[in-house]
Amino acid sequence: ALDWFQSHLDEMVEAISTLVRVKSVSREDQAQPNAPFGPGCRRVLDTAIRLARSMNFDVRDCEGYCAAASSGDDARAIGIAAHLDVVPEGDGWLHSPYDPVREGDYLFGRGVSDNKSAAVLGLYCMKYLEETHSLRHGVRLLMGVSEETGMRDLAYYARHYPCPDFTLV
Repeated sequence: ALDWFQSHLDEMVEAISTLVRVKSVSREDQAQPNAPFGPGCRRVLDTAIRLARSMNFDVRDCEGYCAAASSGDDARAIGIAAHLDVVPEGDGWLHSPYDPVREGDYLFGRGVSDNKSAAVLGLYCMKYLEETHSLRHGVRLLMGVSEETGMRDLAYYARHYPCPDFTLV
């Protein structure tokens, strides 16, 4: 498995960087139809949906609250939860927060570690499991855009869609 992930490292870094380039501060005061957390969150959600679809996963846009990417037997899916929203960037950055910089083994940018990398790694775990036929269950990655402001994204999902019996956060 380690060799597989190492061989996809540059792809994963580019996917994380693509998401980091989108300023996705959750702003309910800027809500629009199909964008309840504002235009930045809508843009990052659309970016993540395109990424998941490019990897041939089934993707559901849940009215802009979140997106669910699925692989395998969705009725028996194990869930993975990640979020794409960030808190405001503040001051003191050595690099531009929305222009990711890779220095050695480190990637700097707003949302790299909290939590856009988790969404990308979830997609690549799904890809690995599909390619190696390593899991009898399906996997469903939930990508929300309101974790930093009260998790109304996943609360909405839980009210309107069937949830996996088991979800990793």
